[in-house]
Amino acid sequence: MTTARDGRERTPAAGPGDAAGLGPRRPRSPDHRPPWLILLSSLTLLYGGALLISSLETLRDPRAVTHLPVTRAMTPDEDEIAHQIGDVAARVATAHARSIRGNAVLSLPVSLLMLFAAAATMSRDRRGRQIALAAAWAGIIYQVGTFALTYPILRDYAGQAAPLFARFVALHADGDANATPAGVAKFMMAVPLFTSAIAISGSLVLIRYFGGRRGRVLYGLERERR
Repeated sequence: MTTARDGRERTPAAGPGDAAGLGPRRPRSPDHRPPWLILLSSLTLLYGGALLISSLETLRDPRAVTHLPVTRAMTPDEDEIAHQIGDVAARVATAHARSIRGNAVLSLPVSLLMLFAAAATMSRDRRGRQIALAAAWAGIIYQVGTFALTYPILRDYAGQAAPLFARFVALHADGDANATPAGVAKFMMAVPLFTSAIAISGSLVLIRYFGGRRGRVLYGLERERR
């Protein structure tokens, strides 16, 4: 009499491959969640959610990516500069509207894949390893592609807005007196590079863990070393 097996049940090892110490050849669903799996799944969930929200906001308003964050009431001089920065953002967003919206559209499937990967790994789906690796490689390709796509936008925005930001900083007594337009422009260009490097590093960590020995042992592709 044959009984149906639960998808999460451990697959018994059999055949010459197991005798040679290679372990099961078919991936199985993990029977536990190690701390690294919980941490990486949570970070993937946060990144995918943030990317999804950012993409939807950009599709609704392409100028959202260039808005000046304001956390306090501004003086009349600061308010005037902020309006000028807003005008620059509007011009740049209008000139590059197609690229901005195109990048937001490309972000949507990547964000959904990240969310799917987090759900698959946290739910101990037997395909979680493959989905996580696919999401990690997609994240790397996305970061490289999105920087190439948005570089002209960042260059135009930094070139036009940097003098205004330098004036904005100079209005404060505790501001950086050396904040020149050229220095501010370099900083504005470096921030996206830094965030892309962090995102790529996160994807490489996913690949290392899920694609390496820890992932292979967890999903039954390799025996744990004693």
